[in-house]
Amino acid sequence: MKEELVRDFLIGIAKAEEVITYSELCKAQYKDLDYNRITDQYKLYESLTSISEYENAQGRPLLSVLVVNEATKVPGGGFFKMASRLKKYDGDERKDARISFFKRELEDTYKYWKNRSIRIRE
Repeated sequence: MKEELVRDFLIGIAKAEEVITYSELCKAQYKDLDYNRITDQYKLYESLTSISEYENAQGRPLLSVLVVNEATKVPGGGFFKMASRLKKYDGDERKDARISFFKRELEDTYKYWKNRSIRIRE
């Protein structure tokens, strides 16, 4: 259930063409979302991976691209490893390669969700 809430929340972020930090997402006051406890934060990372795996399987951009590190303003290393595992990213560890992929995936996410409804039932 929480995973669906996270997905819906991220789609709203995409439609607004924004990003959100990991800490902001943990503190999000959206329905029953609450990842403030340290033990819950690991579950959030698992949810983000699961959501992006699902979106990728449906041929859609990776929604977890919207969740960025507060200092770097790009997703963490786990995002790039997951994207590489899903064959969306070539695994290049250079900072400029990661930023380039991030910007493309972010733009694709914004474009995809811009005029679509939040819920897509397969």
